[in-house]
Amino acid sequence: MVTTDGGVVKIFSVWFHVPDGLADPPRSAECTGWSELRAQFGSWADEIREVSETPDLWAELKHAPKILTAVQQREISNALFTPAEQAEISARLDHANDAVRRENPDLTGEQLAAIQQTMDEIKEASTRVGRKDWAMLANGALLGLIVNDVVPAHVVQSLFSMLITGIGHLFGIGGRPPVIGP
Repeated sequence: MVTTDGGVVKIFSVWFHVPDGLADPPRSAECTGWSELRAQFGSWADEIREVSETPDLWAELKHAPKILTAVQQREISNALFTPAEQAEISARLDHANDAVRRENPDLTGEQLAAIQQTMDEIKEASTRVGRKDWAMLANGALLGLIVNDVVPAHVVQSLFSMLITGIGHLFGIGGRPPVIGP
């Protein structure tokens, strides 16, 4: 609704709501002109795009038991990862690490350093051990962050989910996932 108040066009409160995906409640904004309204609408549209393009990592986590079972099967090769696969693993680990840092701003410097060190060790292992051994090493390294009470379990669960979602196809589970983010 638009009114004039002393010669100034005032657009009454505009409510923005991002459906299913963000825990934040709807926001409102008062705009005093069309340029402000366009800016608010652009911000709302960016949030809608982010929510619609982000995969449901909780649904993808359902694949984790399949992957863990698959890597333990005899018929699965323990061959080394190819250089292209190593690069993909490295990129997925970097993406997961960046996402966890963004989504958990309350983590301490010590916790962030422990996560970085673990991710670097998992990355490096992909260049020297077979895929079955690597999967077990990666699982153990991530679990160690929880067992040693270094990082909260929900943070490690998020890392694990992103990793499984990102590289499950290397173990014959699911297709290649999209790359989300910058």
